[in-house]
Amino acid sequence: MNKCYISGPITGTTDYAERFNFAENQVKRLYPDFEIINPVELCKHLPSETHWKEYMDVCLKALNGCTHIMMMDGWEFSKGATVEYYVARDKGLFFL
Repeated sequence: MNKCYISGPITGTTDYAERFNFAENQVKRLYPDFEIINPVELCKHLPSETHWKEYMDVCLKALNGCTHIMMMDGWEFSKGATVEYYVARDKGLFFL
């Protein structure tokens, strides 16, 4: 089963939910057989006092089970997305 993680900037942005949902729909359209991991959806029920590192722990565990990653525009300016990029590269994930 192919599983794709969507990575991009969240911290410091206000439209991240819309951007991640758009990216998720794009991947679904292009790769209908893929399971999609959207970190915004994955983490939306975490308590408001959740710290960045705790979000990253959840996201990196999800990324660990993926076969692919899709890097959204601006990822290189995001600390979290940069971490996800290097983890994905080191694990040999396929980039969309």
